Amino acid sequence: MKNKLSKIMIIFVLVVINFIFFSCSFISKSKMPDESELRQKVIIEWDAKVNGEWIKVYDLATDSYKAKVLKDNFYKKSNVKISKYSIYKIEIMDSGKKASVIIDFIINQMGFDFPFSANEEWIVENGEWKLNIQPSAEKQFSF
Repeated sequence: MKNKLSKIMIIFVLVVINFIFFSCSFISKSKMPDESELRQKVIIEWDAKVNGEWIKVYDLATDSYKAKVLKDNFYKKSNVKISKYSIYKIEIMDSGKKASVIIDFIINQMGFDFPFSANEEWIVENGEWKLNIQPSAEKQFSF
């Protein structure tokens, strides 16, 4: 009787340990990136735009965009001179899988400052925030 009870306890403990490990691995894999991670990506993007480092902006884009637009083509169309920017608003939606970011920025052309706003869409792809550039929008504006 004592031997049988010991075997049951060992099996129970092993099942509980397996359940805990499975639960922990599931939770860590399903973790969604948060607003601070998105804010950091937006800062990287717009600092790159101010510094004319457009390849960094391309690298932040979704895989589907990169499949449609080659890096060289993106770089050739990126000729806007942005002098400064500020993040106006970040709104996370769709259970943390999608976000809208509004940026106020200034373009300097021929010594004149022109203020603009951009509304960007960011989505979670492979566990990290990616800029969802629409190819049709790229034809109208080359930010």
